[in-house]
Amino acid sequence: MADFDDDLADDHGGGRGYLDAELINRALAPYPADLVITTKVWPGRDPSGEWVWASPAQLRGQVEENLCQLGRDYLDVVNLRMPRSQETASIAEHFGALSALRDSGLIRHLGISNVRPKHLAEARAIAPVVCVQNSYGIGASADKRDFVRACGEQGVAFVPFFAIAGRTCWPSRARETRITWPPTWPLARCGSPRTRWPASTLPLLSSGQQPPGTTVLSDA
Repeated sequence: MADFDDDLADDHGGGRGYLDAELINRALAPYPADLVITTKVWPGRDPSGEWVWASPAQLRGQVEENLCQLGRDYLDVVNLRMPRSQETASIAEHFGALSALRDSGLIRHLGISNVRPKHLAEARAIAPVVCVQNSYGIGASADKRDFVRACGEQGVAFVPFFAIAGRTCWPSRARETRITWPPTWPLARCGSPRTRWPASTLPLLSSGQQPPGTTVLSDA
């Protein structure tokens, strides 16, 4: 299995997600049989760069655009990306529209992104959900850690973003921590505001695993 997860959402890069899809097409087509490409829909940008959020009926157009740019007959995984401004709202209508596209053969698997536990329950009542893509990293709240565990218990893959960069990856009591890439700092002990963690250790720390060769101390 060769997994390739590229964020082709049109809201990234000033609405140039389609350029990413074209580059993938040029670089990888003809696609290997075991290649899996994941993309996201719902957000986008208009020609002026302003945010636009597709209606349920417009999601088909976003899916078809991805199919055209990628040169594929179907999309392996499509994540429905929840607007932050509507994070307490229902996703049933939009997810239902994607479920219909899955039934028609344009999509193989469905996921959701930037969501809360209630959205996962809501989506799973409509169609199978293979993954959740949310921000998660060092300093993640207890609610986020609980959500990761809940996804695992339900057999839903959790795909973090901002695991290495972004506010959720910073140790809550070590705000002066510096992260560099490629890693240049030796593995160090956690617990001091001066501690510097190599970026390569952060995915391990995010998942609660101790990087090899390190000692993790409590701030208490």
